[in-house]
Amino acid sequence: MTQNIFATTDSPTLTVASMLADPLYIPALILDEINQLFISQDILRAAGTPTGGSVVYYESTPLFSNSTSEYVEEYGDIPLAANSLGTPKAQRVRKRGLGVAISQEMKDRNQVDLVNVQVSQVRETLVLDFDTVFINALINNTSVNTFAASTGWGTSSHIRKDILAARKLILDAKRGFMPDTLVVNPTDANNIMTSSELTSVYVGNVADQNPLLTGRINFPFVGLDVKQTYAISAGTAILLQSKKVGGYADERPLQATPTYLWRREAETWRSDVIRSTAIFVDQPLAATVITGI
Repeated sequence: MTQNIFATTDSPTLTVASMLADPLYIPALILDEINQLFISQDILRAAGTPTGGSVVYYESTPLFSNSTSEYVEEYGDIPLAANSLGTPKAQRVRKRGLGVAISQEMKDRNQVDLVNVQVSQVRETLVLDFDTVFINALINNTSVNTFAASTGWGTSSHIRKDILAARKLILDAKRGFMPDTLVVNPTDANNIMTSSELTSVYVGNVADQNPLLTGRINFPFVGLDVKQTYAISAGTAILLQSKKVGGYADERPLQATPTYLWRREAETWRSDVIRSTAIFVDQPLAATVITGI
């Protein structure tokens, strides 16, 4: 009798038909590790669940009370602090969604690659859209510090001085903020990696980690975590303290529906990805927008 032997890596051939047979397959494919792609989710703090379709917050709440502590003699009363909050504001929840559609023809022709392209594009688009909302909220906030770079970073020998000058604006606000993150467009990140200011420090036993060789920034630059996103335009960078500058509140966290027959007469299935959330900037002085880089 013949006995078939299978390797542990063998599995049934994936087809569009098998994707549709399991309603949870495509949504799982869409959501797989997607949360690791959001720059905004890395930087913003989770602020609970909105109530009534909006989030109420206080912008620019001071670090210190309005009164100082006092010397207190024996039996003397301890004074109460005179506290103050920032300007009350509200940000409403907005729902975003994008769907993946699969036609009968895609099933008949087993166009698995076309399904995967749609899934990938939906993932990347949703990430870009949510990150853009966050970046625009910072850039358009009139209270955010602004600083003009001395010259474009593609040829600059003063990148670190520009960053430290932008950092000083945050420190001078005396709100206790310590910037730890630099958000840039991938083009500007490339300019940083090719700058002699960075490459010149890779000597001795770390010479093989030079970005000119690796194409990566291998350790924090000027003490900063450098994050890259197309949500910010080339020529602009944002220096900020993560988990302090703002927050997000999900009314409906990112989710994808099971694949369902959408229109029987059109022979089309679909899975819908949605997220209802509010993104807000409540400490704009924890950031500096650097222009002209």
